[in-house]
Amino acid sequence: MQRINFLNKKADSKILSIWWFLILIIIATGIVIGVMIFFSSNLDVKSNEADIMANKILDCLIKNGYINEDFLVDNTNFLDNCFLNKAMIVNSGNYYINLKIYEESLVKTSLIYGNHALEEDCKIKLNFIEAKNYPECVEKSSIAMDSNGKIFRIDIITGSKQDNQN
Repeated sequence: MQRINFLNKKADSKILSIWWFLILIIIATGIVIGVMIFFSSNLDVKSNEADIMANKILDCLIKNGYINEDFLVDNTNFLDNCFLNKAMIVNSGNYYINLKIYEESLVKTSLIYGNHALEEDCKIKLNFIEAKNYPECVEKSSIAMDSNGKIFRIDIITGSKQDNQN
């Protein structure tokens, strides 16, 4: 029998290197396409952001069905007490908070923070009018009582027009 010597064959390594480069090109192309798809998607989280802000305010004001009575007496540090970033809400112009607390039918407390121009935009969006570049707004209402049994209604409108540039 005759033995074939494969060690001196150079064609094997050339064919193998062509396949190796082809595999590298396929993998690099897949990575580039994946990155392009990821960064080209436009995520709109404004409605989620407004909803989270409203829930955080309600959680701050109401504990186990009872209203935080300290807030009824002194609401000057409302944003700090609720652990909301005052500088971001007030100075950025991207957020809006409208909080009203009613005792029976009378307004006990009314606070507005953020961009006041968003109030009209939120009214438009809350009336189910489609607008592409308008803020997303959330309106929530809850009922709580104080330690004396008085019932309070809390109405919150929060809005966010934070775009995806930040």
